[in-house]
This record gives sequence, structure tokens and C-alpha cells, in this order.
Amino acid sequence: MLQIICGEDVTASRTYFQQLKTEYKKKGYEIKLVPMSEVEELPKWILESPSLFAPQILYVTENLVRKLKQKKSKELYSRIDEAGAAADVFWIDWENDLTSRDITTLKNHKIKEFKPAESIFGYLDKCYPGNLQGFVESGEKLLDTVEEGFIFAMLSKHIRTLLLIQNNAAPKTIQAWQAGRLRSQVARWKPDKLIAFYEGLARIDVSLKTSSNMHGIKKSVDILACYYL
Repeated sequence: MLQIICGEDVTASRTYFQQLKTEYKKKGYEIKLVPMSEVEELPKWILESPSLFAPQILYVTENLVRKLKQKKSKELYSRIDEAGAAADVFWIDWENDLTSRDITTLKNHKIKEFKPAESIFGYLDKCYPGNLQGFVESGEKLLDTVEEGFIFAMLSKHIRTLLLIQNNAAPKTIQAWQAGRLRSQVARWKPDKLIAFYEGLARIDVSLKTSSNMHGIKKSVDILACYYL
């Protein structure tokens, strides 16, 4: 069976992928790393592999789904599906930054998805004027499970999206239910304050990249929030 390992938490998915390879190796499996240039041959190797006395093999690929989308070959999809469905096949694939929603071309597989801690979305939802305490406290709790650089990147992306919505330019990737929730949050902000908050995040980003930040990410964001939330 083909198992696809994916998710927005790339660090966690990659760690799990490496751990699986180690575990299979300890069990005596031969680890066969398959480069993308040879993927088209992989179904043939799997389906024509000899029998009971052959060593057990773990087939390992990376970014298989992304590559298949580029090839756009229905015949190849079908052959990969056939090989991946075999019960006695051991095959893992790691996808860099894809989610289960992106994996639609293949049918016969299992998915192990690593999502950011759900509380990060609660943290983002709490970022609005008049809710300073809730925002800061949520950030403190989030640091127990999520790396602060990732939190900062998600916050910056979120505020940028709010600005686009404020200017009637919502990204096409946002679904209707998401847009409604985000518009409710935008309504809590005065336009000039939202712009100023985003500019403040951009200054923090520059200070981090130029090693001129004296406070660290979390404290810098909290200080900024004191002025605008």
C-alpha cells in the first residue's frame, strides 16, 4: 500500500518520514530510494517483483504527487494506483508542503497529514483591536507546540489576507465560508490601523533578517499588539 505523508507542518511530516524509513530498515527491509526519473518504471518493478523468497522492499519517493501533476498522464496515474493498491507493497511518499486537499490524482493510498496545531487558527482569530489580552495569552499557549517563526509567518500571511479583503481583493483560493469569517474580523479594524499593524510586522521581519532585533519574535509581536489591539 502506498502511504503519502504530507501537511502544512513540513518539519513534523519530514521527521515522521525519516522515522518510518529507520523503522523499516530495523525490521530488515531493503530501502529503495526511487528518483523521479525512474518513477514511470516503478509500477513495473512492483507488480513484476518476484515472490515469496525476495527480500522485503520499502519503496521511497518524494514529491510524487507534484511530479504526476506535471506529467498529466492518466495511464501513469492508473499504473501508480494499481501498484499502490497492492496489499503486499510497502511504499511511502513524502510531499513537501502539500495537504490532503491537494492530493486528488491518486485513489489507492493512505494519507498521513500533519496539520499545524489547531490553536494557531484561534490565535489568528483573536488578532483584532480590543482583544490584546486574549491575543497575547493565546500566543503564549501556542509556543508550547508550535515554533515561533512559523507562528510569525502565519500571522503575517493572515494580516496580509485581511488587507486584501479590506480592499475587495480576496484571494481566489479562499472559500466562501472562510471569506465570511475573515470579513467579520476585518470589520473590527479601522483601515489605517490594519495597514499600520501590517507595516509593523514587516519591520519586525526586516529586523530579524538583519539581526537587529533586540526582543525576539514573540516579544516584538506583543509590543506591536500593545499599540494596535
